[in-house]
Amino acid sequence: MDEFDGLDSSGARAMRETIDRKNEENAKLHAELSSFKDEKLNDAIRGIGLNPENGFGKALKQVYDGDVTIEAVSEFAKTEYGYEPTGKVQDITQSEQQPVVNDDARSRVAALDANSTSDVSDDDVLSQLQNIVTKGSTKDAIRAKLTLMEDDENVSQ
Repeated sequence: MDEFDGLDSSGARAMRETIDRKNEENAKLHAELSSFKDEKLNDAIRGIGLNPENGFGKALKQVYDGDVTIEAVSEFAKTEYGYEPTGKVQDITQSEQQPVVNDDARSRVAALDANSTSDVSDDDVLSQLQNIVTKGSTKDAIRAKLTLMEDDENVSQ
C-alpha cells in the first residue's frame, strides 16, 4: 500500500501545484483586466465631459456597470440622471448655501427672554431648601447645600 500512496500523493501534489499556479495567474490577469477597464471607464467619463475623480463623474463611475464606451456611458448618464454631455471636462460641484439667519427670529427670542419670569419665587425655593437642611436626612441636606452653592456661583458669574 505504501508504494501506491507515494505515487498517488505525488500525482495529486503535482496537480495541486498546477492548480495553484493557474489560480495565481488567473488572479493576476483579473487584476490587470480590472485596471484596464477602470482606465477605459475613466476615459469614457472624461469623453462625456465629466471628471472621474470628483463630483458627478466620480459618482457615475461608482454606479456604472456596463459596456465601457463613451456612447454607452453617455446613454446611461442621460437615461438615469438626465445628464446631457457637453464634450469638455467640467467639475460639477454643489455650492454650499449659507443658512439664512432670520433677524426677526433672533429678536423674538430676545424679547421672550426679556419678558419671561419664573412663577416660583426665590424666597419659596430658599425656604424649601432651608426646610430640607433642618428637617431632612443628611444626604438630602448635603444635596440642598450643594444646590444652593451652585446657584450662588451661577448668579455671581
